[in-house]
Amino acid sequence: MRSTPIIVTAVLVSFFAFLFVHASSAPRPLSSPAPLDTARHLAAEEAKIRQALIDPESARFRNDFVSRKDGEPVVCGEINYKNSLSGYIGYQRFIWGRDVRLFGIETDADEMARQWEARCATMSCDASGGR
Repeated sequence: MRSTPIIVTAVLVSFFAFLFVHASSAPRPLSSPAPLDTARHLAAEEAKIRQALIDPESARFRNDFVSRKDGEPVVCGEINYKNSLSGYIGYQRFIWGRDVRLFGIETDADEMARQWEARCATMSCDASGGR
């Protein structure tokens, strides 16, 4: 009679070992990208933008949102920050992502308009998650 608990324990341990091995060896699906947490993405990209500034603490963001219009997520919005003379530049558009880093004051106006239209502009007045 004492062999029954030992057999049940052995079967359960074997079953869970099989499940563990199977789950760890199963390939992850490549067809569906992970969902984007826009709040975290915004915070992470804002932190990267701050690192690029002379005075990171002076950065003020407004009307920023995540856009996937061009496929890859980018953050679009307006930023105001202090320049090297310790004066605020005034709110300027920016586009920031893996392959683009544009600030309105540092970018030709026509180029910024083209990039904004290609990467940020939406049909519904930037209703893609703006805050």
